[in-house]
Amino acid sequence: MSGFVHLHVHSRFSFMDGAADLDALIERAAALGMPALALTDHQGLYGALRFYRKALVAGIRPILGAEIVIETAGLPGEEGDLPPENRLHLPAPVGFGRAAGRGFHLMLLVKDMIGYRNLCGMLSRAHVRSADEPSVISLADLARHSEGLIGLSGCSNGEAGAAVLAGLGWRGEEALKRLARCFAPGDFYVELMHTLTPESARYVSGLAAIAGRLQLPVVATNNVHYVEQRQFRLHDVLAAAGSRTELPGPYGRQNAELWLKPAGEMRRLFADIPQACDATLEIAERCNLDLGLGAFHFPGAEVAAGETPYSTLAKAAWQGLERRYRPVTPAAVARLQHELSVIQDLGFSEYFLVVKDIVDFARSRGIRYSGRGSAGDSIVTYLLGITDADPIRHDLLFERFLNPERRQMPDIDVDFDSRRRDEVIEYIYKRFGNEHVAMVATVQTMTARGAVRTVARAFDLPIDEVNSLSRHLPWVSAHRLREVLDTYPECASHPLKDRERYGLLTELAEELSGCPMHLGTHLGGFIITREPIATWMPLQWAAKGTVVSQYDKDDIEMLGLVKMDILGLRMHSAISDTVELARARVGIDAVPEPFDLVPDDPAVYELIASADTVGMFQLESSGQRNLAMRLKERTFEDIIAAISLFRPGPLEAEMITPFIRRRHGIEPVTVPHPAMGEVLRDSYGVILYQEQVLRVAQAIAGFSLAEADSLRRAMTKGRSREEMEKIHGHFVTRAVGLGVEKAAAEEAFRQLQGFAAYGFCKAHAACFAVVSYASAWLKRYYPAEFAAAILNNEPMGFYTPRLVVNDARRHGIAILPPHVNASRGLYTVEDDGRAIRVGFRDVHEMTQRLLGAIEREQDVRPFRDLADFLRRTRAEAPAAESLIRVGALDSLGMTDAGRPPTRDELLMLLPEMKAVIAREGVAGDDVLVLAPAKARTPEDPTHVSGWSRARRLSAELEIVGLSLECHPLALARADLERRGVTWARDLPKLEDRTRVRVAGVRERAQTPRTRSGKRTCFLTLEDPTGLLDVVVFEDALNRAGETIVKHRAYVVEGVLQNNHERGIAIIADRVEPYVVRTRDGSPVRMRRGVPSGPMGPSLGGAGAPEEESWAAAEEAAVYNG
Repeated sequence: MSGFVHLHVHSRFSFMDGAADLDALIERAAALGMPALALTDHQGLYGALRFYRKALVAGIRPILGAEIVIETAGLPGEEGDLPPENRLHLPAPVGFGRAAGRGFHLMLLVKDMIGYRNLCGMLSRAHVRSADEPSVISLADLARHSEGLIGLSGCSNGEAGAAVLAGLGWRGEEALKRLARCFAPGDFYVELMHTLTPESARYVSGLAAIAGRLQLPVVATNNVHYVEQRQFRLHDVLAAAGSRTELPGPYGRQNAELWLKPAGEMRRLFADIPQACDATLEIAERCNLDLGLGAFHFPGAEVAAGETPYSTLAKAAWQGLERRYRPVTPAAVARLQHELSVIQDLGFSEYFLVVKDIVDFARSRGIRYSGRGSAGDSIVTYLLGITDADPIRHDLLFERFLNPERRQMPDIDVDFDSRRRDEVIEYIYKRFGNEHVAMVATVQTMTARGAVRTVARAFDLPIDEVNSLSRHLPWVSAHRLREVLDTYPECASHPLKDRERYGLLTELAEELSGCPMHLGTHLGGFIITREPIATWMPLQWAAKGTVVSQYDKDDIEMLGLVKMDILGLRMHSAISDTVELARARVGIDAVPEPFDLVPDDPAVYELIASADTVGMFQLESSGQRNLAMRLKERTFEDIIAAISLFRPGPLEAEMITPFIRRRHGIEPVTVPHPAMGEVLRDSYGVILYQEQVLRVAQAIAGFSLAEADSLRRAMTKGRSREEMEKIHGHFVTRAVGLGVEKAAAEEAFRQLQGFAAYGFCKAHAACFAVVSYASAWLKRYYPAEFAAAILNNEPMGFYTPRLVVNDARRHGIAILPPHVNASRGLYTVEDDGRAIRVGFRDVHEMTQRLLGAIEREQDVRPFRDLADFLRRTRAEAPAAESLIRVGALDSLGMTDAGRPPTRDELLMLLPEMKAVIAREGVAGDDVLVLAPAKARTPEDPTHVSGWSRARRLSAELEIVGLSLECHPLALARADLERRGVTWARDLPKLEDRTRVRVAGVRERAQTPRTRSGKRTCFLTLEDPTGLLDVVVFEDALNRAGETIVKHRAYVVEGVLQNNHERGIAIIADRVEPYVVRTRDGSPVRMRRGVPSGPMGPSLGGAGAPEEESWAAAEEAAVYNG
C-alpha cells in the first residue's frame, strides 16, 4: 500500500501555537496528491467549518477533529497527588481563554454526524460547566459520548507518550488500556510520531511494543504545526508569546520537523512499521462526515393550537396592513400577497415569527428599536413593525431581500436602545432557553501592531520597548509593515526602521499577517436553535462572561442556522433620553414620538442643509457635512440619497459629482433609454441604489425582479471575462428582443456593470433615514436636551464629547461646570432649556460609591463647605482633588478674609481635613474651623477660583475632557489673528481658490482608501467658531505626517475649496504644530478623547500626561497668555 493522510494537524486556529494557514495546508495536501486531510486544533473546532468547505472545493476529503485535554488515565487521582516516582510532568496549558486546559492530550476524529455532535457536546461541557474550572474532559464523559469518534493516543504530550519518554512504560500501558475501553472496538489507535529527535526511536518502539501487547492498532502522524519546514520560526514565536515565555517557548522544540511531509517521507520514517501509515488511509476511509449543508434549521416559533407558522404570520401581516395603510391600497394588498407566497414557498415563516416575537417584546417594554438592512425591502417586515420605512412609498424591492430563485437565509438586523439591550437579551434566553442560545464568535487576527507585539514578546523585549515598537504604527496589515515603515511619513523616525536591530522581528511580524490571535464576541450576533445548541457547535465562556460559539457568522450561515443581530444603538438611547428630558420640561403631550413624525418640516431640512449636523445620526461626519453643503437636502428622499452617496462604493465610483451637478442643473440628465430615465428619475440618471439595478434590468431587458437580482449578484462576484460576456450577451439579446436599440442596450449594460458593485441598498438607507430625521428634529427643537442626551450616552457618533459641548455653546446654550450642589451623575438641562449642567460621571477618579453618596446627600441639604462635603460623602482624596481642580467646590465656605477659599487653598486644606475627619469619624462639629492654608497668590483675583482662565481650562480638559471655560484656541485668539488665521465661520464668505491660513484642534484624522491608491489624510479640526475640513494629499502628507500623529493642534496653510461641486475644505500644503501655553510657559492640555484611527493612536486620556507631544513641539509656534 502507498500513500499517506495526515491525521494530526494544527492550523493557526490552535491559537498562538499553530502556524499553518488553512489555504496553504489544503493547497499543499492537494499538490502532494493526498486524498484526505484532518484538522485537529487544540480544544476546539474554531476553523473546522472553513476547512471543511475549502477542502471539499479542493477535492480533498475533510476530516474534522480536535486535540483535547483529558484527565489522567494511567493512575487514579491528580498528578500532583501521586508519588514522585510515578509522577509525570504536565504539558503546558493549551487552548484559548477559558477553554484552555492543562493535562494530557488526546486526539479525537469525527467519523459521522453522530461523532460530530458528540465532540461538540463534550467540548462544550468541558468549557462551560464552570467559568473557573479548567477545560478538561473526563474519562466518564468520553466513554459515554465516544460513538462516531475515533481516538488517537496523542503526541508526546499524551499520557502514554509522556510515560514512555519518562521510563514509565507500565503507566503508559495502563493509560492506553483505560482509554481504549472508552471507545468501541477498533476505534482507538496508538499514535506514533517520529520527529527525528534523539528520543524518537525509543519513543516509537516503546509505544509500538505496548500496542502489540494490548493488541491495539497503531497509526503514524507528524503533529503538523506548519506547512513548510522554514515556518518553524513562526510556531516557536507564537508558542512563546502565547505562553508568555521567551524563545524557544514552552516546548523547547529540538528541530523543525513538524511540517506537512510528503507520503514518501512519512513512509521512510516508518519503514519498519508500514501498517502505521496504512492505518492513516483506513481511518480516512472511515471518516465520512456529511454536515448536510444547504438545509435551514429554524428555532421553534410559538403558534396557537390549530394554526401553522404560515397562518400565524399571515394573520399578523394582514392586521399590520390595516394599521400601516389607511386606506388600504391595491398595491399594498398585491405586494403583501406576493411576499407571503414567497415566504411560504421558501419555508421561512418561522424565522419571521421569531423576529416578530423579539421586537414585540421590546415594544411592549417601551424599548426603542429599528430594523435595517435589506429587510427594509419587505412589506411584511414593515407590517410586523420590524422596520419603519414604507417599501411602496420608497420603491423598495422585496427581491433584493428575498430572491425566490435563490434559497438563502434571510437576514434581519435590528438595533435596540443600547442601555436596554440587555433586557432584550435576557428575554431571548428566557424565551428560547439557555441551551438553545449562544453568542456568535469573531476571530481576531493580527494587524501590524499585534504582530509586532507578538514577536517582541517572544524575543523577551522589555515592555517599554514593546510599546515603543508598536506605537504610532498605522492600522494596516502586517504584511505591509516594511512598506509602511519606508513610505509613511508618520513612521519617519520609527524605531523599527533600525533594520540591524529589528530586521528579524519585522520579517517575522510580516509573516504573521492575518494570523488568528484569539476568539472574540460578535457585537450583537446570537444563534438560536431548535435542538440544544451544543449539538451544532462547541461553546465556551467569553471574556465578558457570556457563552459564545466557537463559530463565526459565516460558519453559522453555512450550517443553515438562524443568526439574529441584536445590536445596541446608542442613538436610540439618546433619542429616548431627549424625549424624556423634553417632556419633563414642556409636558408629555407637547413632544410627539419622533419616529411617528411626518418627515416634511422645512426647518429641519434647513438645519441639515446648513451642515449644522453635529450629533445627527448618519449625517454628522465631516464627509456628510461637506455633502450637505452641496446637496442641500429638502426632502426625506434627499436624506436617503445622502446616506447612500457617502459610502465606500459610491465614493470609489465617483457617483457624487454627477449626482450634484445634475441636481443643480450644471449638467443635463442623460440616460441610454427613456425607460431608464423613469427608473432613475430621483437620482438624476445615476445608478445609486442596488434596487435601481433590478428596475433597470426589468425595464430594459424584461427581466423579472428575481432574475434581475441574480444579475446584480452575478455582476458583483468577480466573474471571469468569459462569464461576463455570456451575461452581457444574454442581457442585450433580451433587450433587443423587446425593441430596444442594440447601442442603447449595450450602454445600459455598461452602466449596470459599472455601478452594480458600487450601489448601496436603498432599504438600508431608508431605515437609517427614519432615525436620522428623528435626531435632526430633536436637535432643531430641543437642542439642549439633545446635546445632554448625546453626552450621557457617550461614546457614540463621530465626535468627542468636547466637540459636542463646544457645538452646544455655539448654539447659545450655556455650559455650566460640575458643582457638588447642582450636578448629578449625568448631564442635565437647566434654565428652561438654555443651559446644560455637566455631570459627575466623567470626572477623573470619580467612583460609583462617591457618586451615589453625593446624590443622596444632595437630596438632604446642600453642601456648605469642603469639610461638610468630606464628612458627609467620605470622598476619596484623588476624587476630591479632581472635584476641587475642576471647580465643583467653587464658592463653598468662607475664609477669615471674608471670601470663599481659592482652589489652591482648598487643595492645601484637603489632606489636613481628611486627617481630622478620619480621627473624628462621624462625630464632631458640623463645620471644621481650620487656620487658613498657605497657598500661592491668586493668579486671577476677580475669579472665585483664583486661577487664570488658561489654568482653569487646562484642568477642565484634564479632569473631564471638556473645554467648559472656552475653546482652547480662544486663549490664543489675538496671537492667531496676528498670524493671519481665518476662522471657520468666515470661510464660506471667501472665494474658491483663496489662499488661507487656519488653526484648529484635531478632532479626527482619517486615511481611507482612495481610488488613485495614493494616501490622503482627511483632517477634521475645530476652532472656536466651528469645524474645519482639511485635505492633506500625499505630497503634503509626506511632509506633515509625523506632525499630524504627534500633535493635537495645528496651523494649516493651503488653498480654500469652496464650490457647489466639491463643497468647502482646505487643501493643505503645510501643517505645523501649535501649542497654547499659560503665562508661566506650561502647555495647556489638548486632550483628544477619541479612539485610535488610521493615522495613529490617541495620546493619553483623562489625567494622562502629554509630555511626548509637548516635547516634540518645542520649536512650535506658541501662545503665551
